[in-house]
This record gives sequence, structure tokens and C-alpha cells, in this order.
Amino acid sequence: MKRHEPIYNVYTFLEAGELRSIGIKQYYRQGSDKKKLAFLQSRATFDFSSAKRVPLATPMSREEYHARERMGQTLANYLFKYADYEAKAFNIPALINDDYFNAIRLLFNNQHFISCLKLLMSFVGTIAHVEFGDRPPRETPVFIDWLRTFADGELAEATPEEFGSSETDYCTCPTWSRGRWRPARSRS
Repeated sequence: MKRHEPIYNVYTFLEAGELRSIGIKQYYRQGSDKKKLAFLQSRATFDFSSAKRVPLATPMSREEYHARERMGQTLANYLFKYADYEAKAFNIPALINDDYFNAIRLLFNNQHFISCLKLLMSFVGTIAHVEFGDRPPRETPVFIDWLRTFADGELAEATPEEFGSSETDYCTCPTWSRGRWRPARSRS
């Protein structure tokens, strides 16, 4: 007997010219792709009104969404496996593990240490934005506030400011010098 697999009807909800949420309706079906697609199309109108809406953390303009769609970069296709429809929740820890930690482990285990460190810094920058939100350019960068709050600067023998004085500095790479890691310097 063929295995049932998850299939989805996905909807985008735009308000005031911005993509603000996606709607997802999940089914488990077996059969050919053609049969599954026909089933989803037959349910499309009904599912539109009953789909579970998942708000986006940051709205996206209609133009940006359509540009991404043309390039095949829609988020909906990728995010399905992280949505828990029964609990009406989104599994952010699993997304972080899959998107960051699996890649960080792979790079480290294959001795690509600089790339590993750059991805780790990118992760910290991302989590800093999740924790503290966006900031105007003249305020303390969220990356530095995250380091102040959650990191022990004494272990690294560097201040958060030395690791990056602007939002883009966390993507630059620290260097190994005189037996220890030295923080990246500002590009300015």
C-alpha cells in the first residue's frame, strides 16, 4: 500500500499592498502527483476561508513578493515542515536547528572553520534581531546588545563593540593572532 504524504493548499494574504500572512491547509493523501493536485484544486475555494493563517514576522511588499515568486524563492514552500497546524504554532527551534546549526556542524566537522565562524556570527545577528527587533541606524546595533546580554566577553577577551560596530560587521571574520582570536575590525 502506498504511503500517505502531506500536501498543502497555500494562500497569501495581502493587506494594504503588503504580504502580511500566509494561509495553509494540510491534507494527507496518496496517489499520483496529478491526482493530488486535482484534489487540492477541487478544495481551493473552500480551503481559502478555512486555512490556518500564519502571520509573517516582517511584512513584504507586493512587488518584492512577486519578484521572489518569479525567481522561485517563495518562503511558503520551505516553511511547511515547521508549521504545527494542530497547535496553531510555528516550530522556530527546528527551523533554527535546520537552517543554522546543521550547517554550522557540517562546516566545523569538515574543518571549514572560517566559514563556520562566519555562519555562527550571522546566526547571532539573526537571533539579535529576533530578540531586540530592528533599530534606527544611530542606536546601538542589536548585535552588540545581544553580545552584552548573552555572551561572556571575558572569555573572548574582547568587548562587544570590538566584535562589530555596525550591523554588517558581524559578517566580517575575526582573525587568529598571537594565540587567540582577535575580533573583526570595522570596514570604515
